[in-house]
Amino acid sequence: MPAPSVRYKILPARGDISALNAAVAAIDEGELCYALDEDKLYVKKNGSLLAVSSEAPVDSVNGQTGVVVLDADDISDVATTNKYTTQAEIDKLAGIEANAQVNTVDSVAGKTGAVTLVKADVTDFSDADYATAVQGATADSATQPGDNISTLTNDAGYITDAGVTQIVAGTNVTIDPVGGTGAVTINATGGGGGGTTIEYSGAAAWGSFESNGTFNGGLNIASITPGISASPFTGTGYLVTFTNPMPNADYAVTTTSYGTATIVVLNKTTTSFLLAGVRDTGGGATTAVGADFAVHALNALPPQGGTGADAWVLCNGDGTTQSSFNIASTTRTGLGLYDVTFTTPMPSADYSVQCTVVEDTFSVVAYNTARTVNGFSVKIANSNDQRFDFDFSAVVHATNAQLPDTVTQQQIDNVLSGTFTGSINLGAVSVFADNTAAKAGGLVDGDVYRKADGTLMIVFT
Repeated sequence: MPAPSVRYKILPARGDISALNAAVAAIDEGELCYALDEDKLYVKKNGSLLAVSSEAPVDSVNGQTGVVVLDADDISDVATTNKYTTQAEIDKLAGIEANAQVNTVDSVAGKTGAVTLVKADVTDFSDADYATAVQGATADSATQPGDNISTLTNDAGYITDAGVTQIVAGTNVTIDPVGGTGAVTINATGGGGGGTTIEYSGAAAWGSFESNGTFNGGLNIASITPGISASPFTGTGYLVTFTNPMPNADYAVTTTSYGTATIVVLNKTTTSFLLAGVRDTGGGATTAVGADFAVHALNALPPQGGTGADAWVLCNGDGTTQSSFNIASTTRTGLGLYDVTFTTPMPSADYSVQCTVVEDTFSVVAYNTARTVNGFSVKIANSNDQRFDFDFSAVVHATNAQLPDTVTQQQIDNVLSGTFTGSINLGAVSVFADNTAAKAGGLVDGDVYRKADGTLMIVFT
């Protein structure tokens, strides 16, 4: 490099560093001096001698330049062993008592030291709150969530791997697919009236009432109203109104009175008919009398809970049974008096009984008395209450009666095991939107109904 045009010789103060420090007051601020024993240059700054370094200058400190002043926030402790303490931690430590121990429990159930609890130490429970060893073992061995159903014991016939193998369309029923296998949709095409036939042989309605018009019970009967004019007879009768009307007025009504009066059926319409008790069929006065009755009609929709007769019997005048259904015995108890006992009892005594004398040479009637869930009595007499021993028939209708088996157990097992053959006629199955609607309509657990799309459903709780 070229020599400067003017050069001056620098003559700094010299001496050992100790001598220079001793005479530092005589050295001007910013003046250089040379320590002979260290071979170093010093400069006086702020009244002290500072060594003049020959190393490279500092470019920045923690990213800062110029006159740098560092504080704790400028220094990270991420990579250091010793960490900073936050103010929150300082405050937390300040709240801990001297010599405090971590999570120390003073006592457990009144015990201190190495505590071992027994059942008697827990006072908020009784023995009933604890499972016994047997109960615990039972729970451990029970079927658990996620277990296969094969771990259960299958009562014979309750769960099968076959099920119904095929559904065949009966009268007024269409199925899709036609073959009746797989996912089958069933649609009923029949209905009340309109030229279709509903294959239902049970009573379309039945009922029982007292002489004052009190309704004892029945099926598809909305009301019994006494005091209605019974023309052409003098007096009044009982208006019987259906819950669900008949498809037409060409239905049959059978009756049995609670006395010796003859029951006459009048003024039949699709919605009602009139019953009158008379003793003179030539136009005489009516009499107050209770009665049982049953209605049978073609193409009537089966009432909810409707079935065929719940019991019937043809009894000889000597009390022996000729033929019957759900009748355990018939017994002659006196002249013109008979007791009839059911095989399977009725659910209540509010059932209907129609009795008819099998004899046309005497003006006599048969009527029932003393009804119980287990049976009823029959009396055969004329209008003067003179009794006779004659053959008679009786038919019983009840609500929700439990009937005896009408098929063999083998047939039932075949259906449950999937070996059933033949056709199932579902044309008269009632239609409901859902389980709640079915129950509101009178169905009980186990009854079958169908939805509008043809799906068959079973009523459940």
